[in-house]
Amino acid sequence: MADWLPALALLMDYGNDWDKYLYALYLFYTKDFIENKPIFRGKELSVKKIPLTDGKESTFWHIVQEGNKEDERIPDLRRCERVRWPKAIIEHCHECEIKVWEMSVIQEKENRVAFVFGLRIRII
Repeated sequence: MADWLPALALLMDYGNDWDKYLYALYLFYTKDFIENKPIFRGKELSVKKIPLTDGKESTFWHIVQEGNKEDERIPDLRRCERVRWPKAIIEHCHECEIKVWEMSVIQEKENRVAFVFGLRIRII
């Protein structure tokens, strides 16, 4: 594991209390993606906000849940534990152990960049 990756955010660190854990995960997310946006190849990134679910942005739910359909996604503890990794990976994308590639999303008429761990970002 790369030494620049942040520590895992474990449910047991929050007394196995899901509500406290979710609150902490969202704080990590807002710090990394709302208050201090990541920089990718010199560009500040923004998140997909809509649809808001329980007052939280779509990108947050994508980071901590799994599933193909937005309204059928479920929490994934491994993704939750790594909530602090996406920003670090984006900002270290130049390192050889991270695979980065561009892809077209035809139905959305845009280009995105994918990272080996599955995070996709929009290129504007």
